[in-house]
Amino acid sequence: IIGMLVPEAVGLGTQSVNDLLAGEKMMGEAVLMLLAKLAATVVCIGLGLVGGVFSPALFLGASLGYLAGFIAVGLGYDPSAVVMLTVVGMAAVAGSVIGAPIGVVLIVFEFTRSYEFAVAAILAVSMSSFISTRLFCYSFFDRQLIMRGFDLRQGREFLSLKDISVSELDVEVITPVSEAATGDEMVAHLRASNRTEAYVVDTDGKLLGVVPILTALAAQNSAASSLINADYLVLKLSDDLQQALSVARQFVGEAIPVIDDSGALVGCISEGAILGGTLDRQEEVKGRERN
Repeated sequence: IIGMLVPEAVGLGTQSVNDLLAGEKMMGEAVLMLLAKLAATVVCIGLGLVGGVFSPALFLGASLGYLAGFIAVGLGYDPSAVVMLTVVGMAAVAGSVIGAPIGVVLIVFEFTRSYEFAVAAILAVSMSSFISTRLFCYSFFDRQLIMRGFDLRQGREFLSLKDISVSELDVEVITPVSEAATGDEMVAHLRASNRTEAYVVDTDGKLLGVVPILTALAAQNSAASSLINADYLVLKLSDDLQQALSVARQFVGEAIPVIDDSGALVGCISEGAILGGTLDRQEEVKGRERN
């Protein structure tokens, strides 16, 4: 539908960009092209259609720069500002989208052979990159990776932690207590196991919560089901080391309970085991880089 109404909005837009550089479009046409191309690009990216990234960035940048050139001429600047701002707009948008500000500036200088264009591109690309990296990301491709759980800004060592699951760490096997156990029974159980927290499970072995020893001592005749602290952190065997670190940062207690996908208690893991696994993995990655 967009292509039927505004044919310039579909395809690579090479001819439309050339027309803008030649100053052959009216201001109203440029606005219509900009809005139509923006809508088409949003639809394509949102629906996962093949629409490209670099060409739309050049088209949108050229349209914005062309409109800025019209405004500049209206304020009394030389008409040649239209061409310069069109090129600068292309550089600013493309540099932010593909995450290559320096490369884009070099391309502008190579194609124009003009220091004026290059300096203007440096200023525009610097400002656009400064804003986009703080509000959006380093590039459109970085954003796609972040949406898939990979943030390149964290570095290779941190990203490698996603390759290690909690099941590969030192998960300690523990004996839980039933929800019918009394405070006295939990205290005796904790003394025998030399622990300070009791892990309460139901008849199917699924974790219900945690009861600290001080809570059990204060209510020795109460059932475990009434003493459970339901606000507790937990890890799954399938969680990776990144997720385990995130949980460990917020955890306060003896050990983090570990469950399987069905919710059944498997054991517990200490913060030291998580940090140790993290350091071992990072040293392994550093060793590979040295070799």
